[in-house]
Parts: sequence; structure tokens; C-alpha cells
Amino acid sequence: MEGAGALDTNEMLSVTLAEKTKTLNRRRGSYKAKITKLQSFLKDKASNEEQLLLQSKLDKVSEMYSSMEALKIEYYEVVEDEQLPNLELILEEMEDDLEEIKVGLQTLLLKHDDISKNVSICNTALSNNGNSKSSFIKLPDVSLPEFHGVIENWSDFKRRFDSLITNNSVLNDTQKLFYLRSALKGEARTIETSEDTFESLMTVLIKRYENKRVIINSHIMNILNFEKLCIESSKGLRNLIDVINKNLRGLKLMDLETNELTHQFLINIIIRKLDIESRKL
Repeated sequence: MEGAGALDTNEMLSVTLAEKTKTLNRRRGSYKAKITKLQSFLKDKASNEEQLLLQSKLDKVSEMYSSMEALKIEYYEVVEDEQLPNLELILEEMEDDLEEIKVGLQTLLLKHDDISKNVSICNTALSNNGNSKSSFIKLPDVSLPEFHGVIENWSDFKRRFDSLITNNSVLNDTQKLFYLRSALKGEARTIETSEDTFESLMTVLIKRYENKRVIINSHIMNILNFEKLCIESSKGLRNLIDVINKNLRGLKLMDLETNELTHQFLINIIIRKLDIESRKL
């Protein structure tokens, strides 16, 4: 009977540990979801957000670090030794993701600080300009265009960047270089030059991305490769219209002439992308 009692105790302990592990796994899943949400924020929205919101997100990352450490300690109390290597790998990957988010947010916060300083410098230069009738001119808050290394977006980026920065006579070469580096993202950010000047960096970018034939082909393929709509969908139709308008705008920047023939080709392509019900309209 004593053996049976010991067996019951072991079974109860095993059940308790299993329930505890299940609870910890749920917490881990919750943390993973929060990390994924922070990653999406950093990728899609963070560069356009205010400094206070970025700092708030960074504070949440710090809280996540503490929560992850507590979770790890609780796991060590209940999991079997053979489960530890796989568990530690999972937790380590989550911590690595947090570290990347932390660095990304800190970089954006530094960018906010640097841009604020440069805007202050520019405003000071304007206010001290002897040819100006106004004693002080404040630059409006305008977001810099961004370029991620996608060749078909180059023409639109350069047009907007030239308007805001390159052709701004108030800015010196150093300030223009700062703004250009701040605007480059992803693959484009890795480009280096032999001289650390605005002109040299812009020249390298033009040589790499200002390939008219490749840009035109890329815009055309974006339209042709748009997936055909299988069912009637307002969302799908909006996406199709957005893709066509975006790439047509890019083609116009290439100074391509349009005529009745090109219009007919485009109409035919659009019709072929529509679902059967939409074609009847």
C-alpha cells in the first residue's frame, strides 16, 4: 500500500508539473506574439512615428526582457533536463529578436535627435541670412522620402529628395549628406563611397539605380505579374488599381509617351486581371 501511495504522489506531482509547463508555454506564446507585433511596428510604421511613441515601445522592450528572464527561471524549475536544449534555443531566439527591436528603436530615436539638431541649424542659418526680410523662418515639418533599394522606386524618391534637400540652397554639403544617409534603408543603406561627400554618394546611387531600361521593365512586370482576381472583391480591385496607378506614375517619370494604342493595351491587361463577375460590369 505504501508503494501505491508513493505512486499516487508521483503521479500528482507529474500532473502538477505538466500543468505548470502548459501555463509557462502559454506565457511564452503571449510574449512571442508581443515580439512579433513589435517587429511589425518597427518594419512598417516606426520610421514615421513620434519620438514619444518610439520611447514608449522601447520601454516595453525593457519590460519584456525582465518578463523573459523570469519565465526562463520558472521553466528551469519544472522542465526535464532533456527538454532544456530545445527550450533554451527557443528563448534565445526570442531574446535575439528583442535585441534587434531594441537596436532598431534606439537608432530611430537617435535619428530623431539628429534631425532635430539639423533642422535647428538650418533655421538658425535662415534667420541669420542678411538677404532675408524676415528675422526668422521656421522650416515646416516634412517627412523625408525613403529609398529601400527597389529600383522602380528610385525615380520617385530622387524627384522628391531633390525637391526637399538637393535643391535647398540653405543646406550645406554635410547636412545634405546626413539627410541622404537618413533616407536610405535596407540594401541602399549599405552602399559606400571612396569619399564621404553628398555628391559622391548621390553619384554612386545614380549609377546603380538610374537604369531607365531596367526601371521601365520592372514597372511593366509589376502590372503584368499582378495575380488575377478569382472572386469579386472590392479589396482585390482596390489593390489592382493601386498597383496600376503606382507603376503608371513611375512610367510617366521615365518620360514615356502615351497614345491610344498603349491605352488599349492597358485596358486589355486590366480586364484579364478581373474576375468573371467584375468583367460583366
